[in-house]
Amino acid sequence: MALSFVFWLSFFHLTVTYFASSMQQQPTCRDDERLALLQFKDSLIIHKPAFSWDPPAHPKVASWNLQETNSDCCSWDGVKCNEETGHVIRLDLSSSCLYGSINSTSTLFRLVHLQWLSLAYNDFNSSEIPATIKHLSRLKHLNLSSSHFSRQIPSELLDLSNLVSLDLSYNYYPPTNLELQNPGLRSLVEKLTNLKVLNLRRVYIASSVPHSLANLSSLTYLSLEECELQGEFPAQIFQLPNLSFLSLSFNEDLTGYIPSSLESGNSLTFVDIHSCNFSGTIPSSIGNLTKLIYLYVYFNNFSQICHDDDRSALLQFKKSLIINKTDFPWDPSAYPKVASWNLEEENGDCCSWNGVECNVETGHVIKLDLSSRCLYGSINSTNTLFHLVHLQWLSLADNHFNSSEIPATINNLSSNNKLQGNPGLCGKPLSKECEHFEPSKKEDEDTESPFAFDWKIVLIGYACGLIIGMVLGHTLWTRNHEWFVKILGCKRMKKKRGRRN
Repeated sequence: MALSFVFWLSFFHLTVTYFASSMQQQPTCRDDERLALLQFKDSLIIHKPAFSWDPPAHPKVASWNLQETNSDCCSWDGVKCNEETGHVIRLDLSSSCLYGSINSTSTLFRLVHLQWLSLAYNDFNSSEIPATIKHLSRLKHLNLSSSHFSRQIPSELLDLSNLVSLDLSYNYYPPTNLELQNPGLRSLVEKLTNLKVLNLRRVYIASSVPHSLANLSSLTYLSLEECELQGEFPAQIFQLPNLSFLSLSFNEDLTGYIPSSLESGNSLTFVDIHSCNFSGTIPSSIGNLTKLIYLYVYFNNFSQICHDDDRSALLQFKKSLIINKTDFPWDPSAYPKVASWNLEEENGDCCSWNGVECNVETGHVIKLDLSSRCLYGSINSTNTLFHLVHLQWLSLADNHFNSSEIPATINNLSSNNKLQGNPGLCGKPLSKECEHFEPSKKEDEDTESPFAFDWKIVLIGYACGLIIGMVLGHTLWTRNHEWFVKILGCKRMKKKRGRRN
């Protein structure tokens, strides 16, 4: 019993000693870094109305002070310290309602142990990014987006070789925009080789995209929208092994093409190159991008090339019918659209054929308008029309299909909801069931024939006549009863005499 007591007493003593030691070892904020943070706070103004549109915006630095219960800067809003050394390693002041100028003397750059810094969504009054940012050499993440920085990005920023993520986007406030020209994009790419995220949207670059960008094998996110890029975009960038997000839109002088050798292992999920000057075709290998969710390539110079199977299906459909315009010479809208479909070199792309529209990204036929009054023949379940399984809009109106039944293979089109252009189609063989239709009173009135209207008049006249007759009869019976009996009696007597004779 005594041994057991001694054991538990020793265990309790060791536990208390351990926790006491842990409490004593828990570091607090360094005095010099606390002072640097307070001086940085005092150099700026808290201006909430500037970002009143941003609900998460709140002045994080407002709570920073030297009160006894709040003197540890490691507990301040937006601040995180290393648990072992007490150095400030993370500073998140995004959307903090900060307003004012930052220069090279700012105490912010004394926080040399910072690894993560965000000043996004503040207003630094068109300040240049100070050259003393080079002192933050341990930085891995830097976000200065939408913060009213301007002029040339300093070469000292390119000394931050540990950067993994760099976001300088949306610092576009004419006439003083953020620029990357001297040094330029090439220098940035060649020095910051560990980048995984690079967002320079709306940074004024006005140069070509260096081929060395394709050497950033760790890159997962690349945004160069509205940078006034020029020259040809390196196609190898599309094939970066880890690249998931690529946005190049609104660079009207940027040329290029999508490589035809895209592989299934490609990581791209988002590609936006609209409003550029890309050309060539959308390669069929785009279908290998199994992770791709968003592809936006409008307003370029791509030539649509339809799929071979779609082109073959259209040509066989054309051959299965007869073109006859003679029955409608009076109708200028009646013309045989399919007559121009052929495989000549200048007309081999079915996406350019009359009545055909393709998906600009995939080349599949999505719209077919053959309303013309000129097609004759039968359509059955084997018709190649029903091989066009990507159709979203189909019109065969004003033709003569020889009293054909609607083939069951039309389900090939409807099974994927590809007949949005024909919402009235329902019932077998379609998967859409017809709803029970009960015309409204208004529709009944609108659709009744003239004969129904005549019967109403007859009924109204009959009812009026019946009422008037009853009134007159009642009057004669009550007021001239005797006269009425005499007349009726005379008639009866004449009938009896006639029978006797």
